[in-house]
Amino acid sequence: MDSEKLSKTISEARKKKNLSQKELGDLLGVSNKAVSKWENGESTPRRESLIKLCEILELDKVEILGFEQKDSKNEIDSLKSENDKLKNQIEGINKRQKKALKYIFAFAIIFVVLAVGVSLVLTKSTAQNDKINDLSQSKTKIVFADKEFVPVYKELEYTVNHEFDFNSCEQKYATYITKSGEKKKVLIYCNAYSDFVALKAGGKNYYYANEKVNYLKCDKKYIESIETDASSIINNNFYEHNSLLFGNELYNGDKNELIDYINADKKAVSKKIVERYLGNKTRRIIICLKSNEDISNINITSFCPGEFFKDDKEKIYFYDYNTSCAYEVGKELGENVYK
Repeated sequence: MDSEKLSKTISEARKKKNLSQKELGDLLGVSNKAVSKWENGESTPRRESLIKLCEILELDKVEILGFEQKDSKNEIDSLKSENDKLKNQIEGINKRQKKALKYIFAFAIIFVVLAVGVSLVLTKSTAQNDKINDLSQSKTKIVFADKEFVPVYKELEYTVNHEFDFNSCEQKYATYITKSGEKKKVLIYCNAYSDFVALKAGGKNYYYANEKVNYLKCDKKYIESIETDASSIINNNFYEHNSLLFGNELYNGDKNELIDYINADKKAVSKKIVERYLGNKTRRIIICLKSNEDISNINITSFCPGEFFKDDKEKIYFYDYNTSCAYEVGKELGENVYK
């Protein structure tokens, strides 16, 4: 379904259910602005949001999603079915043709061996990824399907790590280009839209994005608005709950000051402060991105760089999701966050 038809379908179905944009957004865990953008054709929902939309608005999933997930099991079942047909043919051969029968049995054995080999290929191993020592570092690239993918910006790593769905991905081989320009074979996970790919190595996940995703860093010119809410990804598992619990508010302070603070190099405070107070009187920061032709096909319309919290003396700190460290906040900025 194209974006124009999708936006019209969402709008009509929402009105039919007598839901406001805000009510629908609350049910989906997004802001009413995000719903407005969908209905105006300015952006499209993520696949997870589309599935929820289909359930809430009673829409046809096949028509809305527009694709079917490939299943490697179907390929194996197909091979097994062909093998069964071959055995039936062998059983029907006249016993007097013993010589020919030997050749056919030999062919059957080879076919089974090939079938097992194919199944092993379908169950690919990520062992070769462990041999690469500069994963996710600057100037490395992944080349796949005539596209180049670069490491995601630090501000996006936490968000992508929670939103990337490995279960809906296929495993594909791709070319990895090291910092020195050396080419290596790697196994990646790619989603339906191929804007993001992931690698598994050494028990960790590494994410690479189509170069147009570069626009999604904390760059002021691509930020439409900044919101805050009282949720904490750390303590409330925000990705399983949603903003129905909390409700978003626009940040009314100096946006440039806030972004400069997030991007600046800061000295981390003691981990004991984090262990004791993280999640106390939290204000989570949500960066909402502008609709832009360069990023319109990307399914991330907002991301969360971190959250503010207070200690027992009302001193304010910022916890960065990417670095997993907390930093002390100046009085003026802190007062703006907690207005």
